Amino acid sequence: MPAARPPPLSQRAITPLPRSVARRCLTTRALDLSPWSGGRLHLAFLVVPRYTDVEISMSEPEHVGRQEVRIYIERAHEMLDVAALSSAEGHHGSAINRAYYAIFYAANGLLATQGLGRSKHSGVIAAFRQHFVKPGHIEVGYSRIYERVMDDRHVSDYDVEAFIEPERARTDMEDARRFVQRVERFLQEEGWL
Repeated sequence: MPAARPPPLSQRAITPLPRSVARRCLTTRALDLSPWSGGRLHLAFLVVPRYTDVEISMSEPEHVGRQEVRIYIERAHEMLDVAALSSAEGHHGSAINRAYYAIFYAANGLLATQGLGRSKHSGVIAAFRQHFVKPGHIEVGYSRIYERVMDDRHVSDYDVEAFIEPERARTDMEDARRFVQRVERFLQEEGWL
């Protein structure tokens, strides 16, 4: 027997939602207010290759922010690991791509501390500069690293005829690691980690 179809949204009962399940968040957000959600608000976020559910009280927005920051930093470390594996296999363009994403995720972790989110890569670097470099929280050199690795990623991703030198990939990976470490140090000093 096939599963029953859910009623139209107009006929669904809305019940109080005392807690939520936040699935690891990095890109797309979707709300599920259906009565089949077990009285919970589900925020579903795409994370490859799996979903991880974390219970978070709706009355603790700071906890949600800390969780989001921690997830971004975990993803940054994951990207550094994948960059190293790609480089070891001789996939230097992929290593640069992953090094860039380590920086991107770390920068998003910083932005999350301010309740800021940007949907475009150019928006993330601009907000990073405006809210963390310009006020002096993060040194200007890290902004230059971000920009250079971002430019290298554009070349490695979109210029199919480009030759990616192993030394360029190594430099980008080392700088990405330094960037992530600097961001982590700031987050620890500010009590976010």
